Amino acid sequence: YLAPLRLPGTARAILDRGVLPRPAAAALPDTLRVVLVWGSADRWIPLARAEAWHQRHPWAELVVLPGVGHNPMETDADAFTAVLRDQLADSARAHAAP
Repeated sequence: YLAPLRLPGTARAILDRGVLPRPAAAALPDTLRVVLVWGSADRWIPLARAEAWHQRHPWAELVVLPGVGHNPMETDADAFTAVLRDQLADSARAHAAP
């Protein structure tokens, strides 16, 4: 993680990313399946940001992993994998032939 952060311009690019205009809710079609997985103990980006995003996109699903920090796929790979498995199973059931 640290090596890319040391490259010239990386820190500025990360900071600039935080001030870019946010896309309008209409930019994501409600037919697109979106599952936002967030750790409740994320100290980098608070859960309130995910909840605000979810309010703008209520058709998407927000899964909050209790006690998990930033990058849930790394800080609790088992919990994150369980979410993926559940989502894939739901998707498979939804698309299964009758």
